[in-house]
Amino acid sequence: MNMRDNLLIFFSFFPVFLFRSNFTTNEIILIIIFLLLILLVLIQLNNYLKKKNVKNIQILFFCLVITYGIDNHLGLYNGLIAPYMDDLRIFRIIYIPAIILLIIIFLLNFFLFKYFKDKKKISTIIFVFLVTLFVFNIFDNSKSFKKIPNIIKKTEYKTKSTDLVLILDEMSGLNSIESKTLSGQEFVGLAENFFKKNNFEYYPNAYSISDNSIAAITSMVNFKNSFDEEDRKKYINKSKNYFIEFDLLQSKLFEKFESISVFQNMHINYCQLPNVVKCHQFNPFNSYEFLNGFKDNFFTKYFSIWSLNGSVFGKLFWRFGKQVRLSDSLIEPEGQKATIKKTFNDIKKDVFSNRFDLIFVHILFPHTPFGLEKNCKYSGKLSNMNNFFSKDKKVELHNIERKCVLIFLDKFLQNISNNDNLRFVLLSDHGSRIENSPESSNSIIFAIKNFKSNKSVKKKMEISSQKMFIDLYGEK
Repeated sequence: MNMRDNLLIFFSFFPVFLFRSNFTTNEIILIIIFLLLILLVLIQLNNYLKKKNVKNIQILFFCLVITYGIDNHLGLYNGLIAPYMDDLRIFRIIYIPAIILLIIIFLLNFFLFKYFKDKKKISTIIFVFLVTLFVFNIFDNSKSFKKIPNIIKKTEYKTKSTDLVLILDEMSGLNSIESKTLSGQEFVGLAENFFKKNNFEYYPNAYSISDNSIAAITSMVNFKNSFDEEDRKKYINKSKNYFIEFDLLQSKLFEKFESISVFQNMHINYCQLPNVVKCHQFNPFNSYEFLNGFKDNFFTKYFSIWSLNGSVFGKLFWRFGKQVRLSDSLIEPEGQKATIKKTFNDIKKDVFSNRFDLIFVHILFPHTPFGLEKNCKYSGKLSNMNNFFSKDKKVELHNIERKCVLIFLDKFLQNISNNDNLRFVLLSDHGSRIENSPESSNSIIFAIKNFKSNKSVKKKMEISSQKMFIDLYGEK
């Protein structure tokens, strides 16, 4: 028995992300038992191949082990596939270039072991390389669940009034193409009744200057009615945090408030801005109350965290689990959508705490992939194969989710209805983008509720959310 071969198998397959996650003791024991069984099978297979002296098959076996190990410790999907997602859209299925990458690495390993004379030297180099990666990952905490922002600063601040700004990602407006279908007209009717019942001032012809969240939100919170590359360089920076895509560098809106609470997703980070005393980012490692229908089980948690670690194999198993309905996804946007009730409950607590003069919320709901049935029950199967849905099906599912948004919002408003010192600004960053047209991509909802008001007003003018924020919060 070659001890180094067995160690190579161990170092390649050990899920180092266990040390960076918050699995319970029982979950860790279960994972280790399962891992030991896999390692035992692989070691026995290796010994069997040696006894049979089938060198070509043994080379293939170790090339597979090494390929898995490199992917496991380097996180090839997040490192080499995800950053170039836009350039790889020609494949339509993003897993295809990921699998091609694995095949290339496998073939390179096979070439080295098959045609290099000094195989022992090659084996030693690869062994040292994998052990080094393993040790580095043991001590590296950049992917630790503790890196996901959850900031609470001590403050004695007491506010007399609060502004609640709630941005719903990809929520098409009342005048969008999605609203022109039969299900869309049903949504418009529900929305009109919702705004009238809750005394909103609402803008059915509102639009965003961009179909991109970065441009739409950054311009809005900096009181600009336009956005170009110079603005992007000034206001946006690529984040160094593994769990955040972009850092917002400045917000003139935030500068107007003294004590701010933020609810965010991993796309844009607002936490580091001045006057933010509380910041919560959706954390897929945590336990939540989920919508009915969500598969809250061990496989959902394990596959989601494995995928979040960034490996191609982790992403493939996560996707496979969803497809065969063994599991659902805790990763954004699905995880944030499935925990929407918890989010609204947490916002309610901040509203009644009287500690914040601004509560700023940006959630990935009703952002694709889809996940809600007509009764607003969660169905993970709807999140699969979204790219292959017809336009009509996408519109129908989007309208279902828009209706569910209103249902959840109505219940939320009932819970905070006795707060007269609140102004609620409800909007979307951009439209659904189901169709590449302004009527789909730029049409948004925009409504304002002052809890002291007892009437609803419908404003028919065409106006951008960016201009609305200038009028609401900009310099007078």
